[in-house]
Amino acid sequence: MPAPHAIVSTNDGYHELSIPCRGCGNSSTLTVDEEGYTKWVNGSLIQNALPDLSVEMRETLISSYCTQCQEDIFAEEEDDDYEDDIDDEYEDDDDFEDEDEDEEDDWDDDDWDDDDEDDDDDDDSTIVL
Repeated sequence: MPAPHAIVSTNDGYHELSIPCRGCGNSSTLTVDEEGYTKWVNGSLIQNALPDLSVEMRETLISSYCTQCQEDIFAEEEDDDYEDDIDDEYEDDDDFEDEDEDEEDDWDDDDWDDDDEDDDDDDDSTIVL
């Protein structure tokens, strides 16, 4: 479903649209192919119906956010994602180091000797093809 916008005029197979931004309130004006616009409004994917529009312009039609507000929104998300990734990386490193320390405490040389004795018992099995 398209975001709210108005067809201002139609000339030579093109619609001129006025799209009020939900973020800042400014209106964007966009010229789109009439046939493609109709396909999009009736359910076609916007990238198929209006392939000549930039990604930012298609996003403006879909979301009613102007290009500046889109940049602001996505820049904030990228910053948050980067900070989360860095935090996760350090948390993962700490967890990994703790696991290594725990494993070292659980093993001693006697454990290896017991495993060698068990291996002799397993040699009795034979695989027949």
